[in-house]
Amino acid sequence: MMKRFLNILLILLIFLFSSLPLWADEIAPAQPSWNAKFLSEKAVLGEPVSLSLEASLPEGASLTDPVEITGLDALVILDKKPTDKGLDLSLLVNSLDRFKVPGFSVAFINKDGAKQWLDFSSQEIQVDNGLPDDPSKMQPRPIKGLIPGKSFFSKYAPWIGAGLLLLALAAFALWFYLRSRRIQTLEIQTAAPHEVALENLDKLESWWASKGEDKEGYFRLSAIVRAYMGAIRPFPAEELTTSEIRTRIQEREDWEIMPLLEEADMVKFAKARIAEATRKEHIAMARDYVNKTYSWMEDVQEVQAEVVDNEVKPNPADFKGKAE
Repeated sequence: MMKRFLNILLILLIFLFSSLPLWADEIAPAQPSWNAKFLSEKAVLGEPVSLSLEASLPEGASLTDPVEITGLDALVILDKKPTDKGLDLSLLVNSLDRFKVPGFSVAFINKDGAKQWLDFSSQEIQVDNGLPDDPSKMQPRPIKGLIPGKSFFSKYAPWIGAGLLLLALAAFALWFYLRSRRIQTLEIQTAAPHEVALENLDKLESWWASKGEDKEGYFRLSAIVRAYMGAIRPFPAEELTTSEIRTRIQEREDWEIMPLLEEADMVKFAKARIAEATRKEHIAMARDYVNKTYSWMEDVQEVQAEVVDNEVKPNPADFKGKAE
């Protein structure tokens, strides 16, 4: 009886231990299940194709944000779009025959916060490249015309030469017309530089009183002073920057007016604000500069050279001694 009991117990133990792997499978955590497939039967060369990744992740797991993928470095990924079922990849088709996606991995975060990877096998899809299946059936297109043996220049050389001649004649006529007007303007201009400068300062003061616009006003004030300086000094002050003017001046009066030009630049280009009293002071400085420097210009006007073809103009610096 005892022996029979021991046999039954032995059989039960053997059955119990043999069933342990099945129980372990039942209590083991569910593994994520993924399936990859192309959403179209064929891909088109040079266009995107969609690869759908359908997922069944464990409870509490999710894709990384942003999505991390390894193994597709050789391909161009246009877009990675998470969906309700998993993930859609948009890939650029760059193969003529078959478009192959190598094996790759996608990262996800489990419920414990650890990163894990899902491995995918390679995928392929046929590519529609627009070429016939049998290259021998391709027919070359006939040449529509022969390449002309005569160059473009030699063909149109007479027309080009005539056009250049007309252009030269037009340029000469324009130069002659502007030169005539320039000489005529110089001959009829009788106002001295200081008279023009003082008149313009009076107009600017009246305009400033009604408008009160700093930027435009200082553009005008700087232009008046520069025009006058260019008329009495041997350098074109209107065409030079303030820094370039500073390197050329030699007279004491010119040095005294330079702070005005520099402050005008600050208003014109740095949008500095100037009080009304300061504007009036700057106009007074400009008048004082003109009044201090115009007296010796009378000697220049007495010997002003007549305008000739080479437009000889006496150098005002030659008369500096008379003013002193």
